[in-house]
Amino acid sequence: MKTVTIILLAALSAAAFARSPEPIPKNLAENMKRTTEELVLKLFKDLRNDNRDLVDFGLAVSKIAIYLDKGSIVDTRPGVLLEELTVCCNTPENSFVTHSVVTILIIYLCKDYKRFYDSFPENVALHEQVLEIDALALNEARDRFFGF
Repeated sequence: MKTVTIILLAALSAAAFARSPEPIPKNLAENMKRTTEELVLKLFKDLRNDNRDLVDFGLAVSKIAIYLDKGSIVDTRPGVLLEELTVCCNTPENSFVTHSVVTILIIYLCKDYKRFYDSFPENVALHEQVLEIDALALNEARDRFFGF
């Protein structure tokens, strides 16, 4: 009986590893990161005329990046992610302009993420990888804009 159990467990783990995700190809990951960075930099440049909006948007970008960091998200469904990013990272204290720009960013990130989620709904490792790429892109764009 133990032998049958061991064989079954070995077969199950082999099947699980066979279905385990391949990492996102490097060129696709770089393109995703570049596209997100370009959007964030464009949004920063659009806000350039108002220093307060720049600071608030920079804080929102930081909050989103922290939230997307590995381990921060419990429920990876796109609708839940959209709601949580909106509640946690787009505070009503922001000016209308900043609030609108942060909303644009959150919607973009969630739409992009949803494409991967819908294609591979059970692939949690892939979901995490997409979110990590976005977090990295957000941090790098913010740092580039502010000259860090």
